[in-house]
Amino acid sequence: MSEEDDRRAKNRALARADFIRDRIETVVEFWEAVVEAYQQRDWEVLEYESWDAYIDGEFGSDRIRLTKKRRQGIVSEMRQRGMSTRAIGSALGVSQKTVDRDVDEVESDDSPESVIGTDGKTYSAAKAEPRETSCGTDNSFNEALAQAKRWLDTITRGKLSESERQEAISVLRKVLARLEKDKDG
Repeated sequence: MSEEDDRRAKNRALARADFIRDRIETVVEFWEAVVEAYQQRDWEVLEYESWDAYIDGEFGSDRIRLTKKRRQGIVSEMRQRGMSTRAIGSALGVSQKTVDRDVDEVESDDSPESVIGTDGKTYSAAKAEPRETSCGTDNSFNEALAQAKRWLDTITRGKLSESERQEAISVLRKVLARLEKDKDG
């Protein structure tokens, strides 16, 4: 890269950081800009030590607080665009464990087979193994069952937007698939 190219890349990275900071309330634009900053490796262009240092240095406490449902939607979108769970957690101001749980709960058939780590390497986007509790039940299944019950209650009251309705259908399908699997197994 020439010195002029370096300067242009740095200016674009700074403009993206300004855009993210200025539009932090606009969730869709926010996650798209964060994904772009990640894909373009803006933390390196701006000479930050790491993705985490970039997020903390550029946005600090300005990160938006999201409802669980909205966060899960953004986590799903960021994951589909190839971001690692650690990078997503840093961008959203939540732990990697929270992101892992969100991925488990909303994972779909179009989830990526690989992700790009902050080191630039490609990693398998391995599906999390079911977690066992002392009573031997799968936590993610129990969580999905509880969510399905909440969705059923909400559906019967008719208070869902189209995206919420689609999410409810997805959760209910996962619960039904698990019940079918358990019945056959």
